[in-house]
Amino acid sequence: MPPGLKVVNTDDVGVSGSGTTGVVGTGISGSDPTGGGGSAAGIGVAGTGWTGVSGQGDFFGVIGGGNSGPGVFGTSTGIGVSGLGGNTGVSGLGGNTGVSGTGTAAGVLGSSPAAGIVGVSQGDTGVYGVGDKIGVEGDGKGSGIGVLGMVGGGPKDAGTGVVAANWNDDGWGLQVHGGCSITGDFFVGDDFNKYALIRLRNGEHRALYCMESPECWFEDFGRARLVRGAARVRLDRIFAEVVRTGDYHVFLSPEGLSHGLYVSRRTRNGFEVREQHQGKSTVPFSYRIVARRKDVEGPRFKRVTPPPPLKRPRRAKAKRPEAPMLPQIPKSVQPPQLQALLKRVQSANPAQRKLRRRGSR
Repeated sequence: MPPGLKVVNTDDVGVSGSGTTGVVGTGISGSDPTGGGGSAAGIGVAGTGWTGVSGQGDFFGVIGGGNSGPGVFGTSTGIGVSGLGGNTGVSGLGGNTGVSGTGTAAGVLGSSPAAGIVGVSQGDTGVYGVGDKIGVEGDGKGSGIGVLGMVGGGPKDAGTGVVAANWNDDGWGLQVHGGCSITGDFFVGDDFNKYALIRLRNGEHRALYCMESPECWFEDFGRARLVRGAARVRLDRIFAEVVRTGDYHVFLSPEGLSHGLYVSRRTRNGFEVREQHQGKSTVPFSYRIVARRKDVEGPRFKRVTPPPPLKRPRRAKAKRPEAPMLPQIPKSVQPPQLQALLKRVQSANPAQRKLRRRGSR
């Protein structure tokens, strides 16, 4: 059966259309190219030239749909499929995979003033990445944000912005290089500790445990000198600004012979120290000040409802998408460039080679 429309123009554009829908093509039914006597699906629109197929429409420029194969398939030594749109660059809807891309540099490349790639899922995962080294990588270009996770917009919205999990006992759930800024509470769950990791001269790393307290305290340390049995110590100006100076604790440690020291008076600016038994010693001493934090409420043994434990997903490990198989095209609508491209793609597909060997038997 001859093609419905065949236009070959090697100088510029094969087929160009404008309107509500730029170009509409319906595949034909032709003879089986392999000689088996069956039928094979045809191609709706095939174009060659500087632009193979160009479509301009009020809503969609080019629409491609396939019942079992790819809706839109692009191959190139540069970019297979490139989408530029005022809202969405590339949008794909499929029973299994919406958009699939394979490339030596990038499988799928999205560029936009707003969001390069947006993944939306109604029940599972919006964007899922699997890589031999890095599954998902984000680059904020120096001053931006590499990876951003958000949940809801209201105060009662429940969820987690970013979840990092490692199911190996010796692995790390989250690794941060550089400073870490947290706006909000920081919790460490049951059966886990907070450490300071230090490196020894022999190269080994050791963990130091963090001190814990049922209330929110700040503390400061210093040294002073008792002269003829008395001393006056002023609180550090910045320390006094961030703590509640109406009630704080002072612990004294004399660093010489004395009858003992005690705090005789506390004020919002400092405290006085005297020697017991009305002693008149001149001796240095060290002190420790502990005061409650001023800007936050720290209820004693605050009740907290932790998030539900993270369960290991049962989803099978994602496989790398195989190169999609192109439908057989009647030779009457095959330009020489497209015919050579089909042979190269099919010869590079191992699944296709297996089918040929089985058929030859």
